[in-house]
Amino acid sequence: MAVLAVTDLTRAGINPALVAANIGGDSFPTVGNVFLLITNGGGSPRTVSVAYGTPVDGQTVPPKQVVVPAGASRLAGPYPAALFRGANDQAAVTYDAVTSLTIGAFRLIAE
Repeated sequence: MAVLAVTDLTRAGINPALVAANIGGDSFPTVGNVFLLITNGGGSPRTVSVAYGTPVDGQTVPPKQVVVPAGASRLAGPYPAALFRGANDQAAVTYDAVTSLTIGAFRLIAE
């Protein structure tokens, strides 16, 4: 599991750097309203899941999922810290498969 660095978006623009998804999952710091950019370069759809950090009334909440079609990209989120903060102030991300799947974490900064 790798920790995804969160890149701040600004009016100046950024070059969104994506990294290969890890078979054991990844995490990202819960530093505000983080968005994920997910690109699926493979030939089959992929499901990406982000776990809620806290049970509700003692019940585990199913993860928030996004399906990324084959050959497509998806921008998903935001993932507010209050809902998705888990162990070590990180949000946990898992994948149904990682072949040809890349991901990046981004945050909009209000100016």
